Amino acid sequence: MTINEVKYMVLDIKLEDQTLRIARMDYLKPEGICSPAFHSTTINREILDYSDGYENVTFMYDCPKSLHQKYKPCSISNGVKHKNWSVKAGDHDSGICDASVFFPVPKNWTAIIDDDPFLRQILSQGFELKLKKLRGISCENCNNSNGTCGWGPFSNETICFCPNQPNQPFGSTNACPGNDFELHGVIIEEEKELAKKMVLVSLWCIQTIPSDRPSITRVVEMLEGGLECLQVPPKPSLASQTRSPQHFSAIASSSSTA
Repeated sequence: MTINEVKYMVLDIKLEDQTLRIARMDYLKPEGICSPAFHSTTINREILDYSDGYENVTFMYDCPKSLHQKYKPCSISNGVKHKNWSVKAGDHDSGICDASVFFPVPKNWTAIIDDDPFLRQILSQGFELKLKKLRGISCENCNNSNGTCGWGPFSNETICFCPNQPNQPFGSTNACPGNDFELHGVIIEEEKELAKKMVLVSLWCIQTIPSDRPSITRVVEMLEGGLECLQVPPKPSLASQTRSPQHFSAIASSSSTA
């Protein structure tokens, strides 16, 4: 996966906790520390956040010896970007060094980050992110209706993407339409069935095309019949109904006569 132009390997996903563990792919390589392919590790804090207990450390590259830091040499081989590196706790810009990259590590490990093998182990274990609670629909209701929870393209709101409707997600609803939707707060089966029938019948009655709306007699039949006999109505069309040329001719004739 890619976050802010940095590529990561997904190591673990915990759906019940809504967390995932990821590791930078460039630092997983043998010479990864000496040849970072990407910039500093950053995330979209409006959607994701670091799990508790992490803070950043900064890799400093090709700093002058006057800084008196503990430098570790990089092996001379093809593809290695830098000659040496050091690591400091916290976020730091490159300053007079050639480059810097910061990366999250567990707080209780920052005191021993100078240990090269241990640091590489930390990088290989990655770090944990948690999904923030966003505005919008309940993903549980969406998933129970065979939908897929996602994010809106222009806002940090959750959307329920419904099957067979890839271009028109139900952005303001909390479930996909169908006979298997869940109703909360309804206790007995008779009440649940009646509530579902009333929802479906109401959707039929608000159709924008008059010919799609049932008559009063048909509404009574739908409410008195079984739930399995009811069909899901089409989504209301927001466009004006196309009128035939004969219809406009009739309107013009009546206007001229008047």
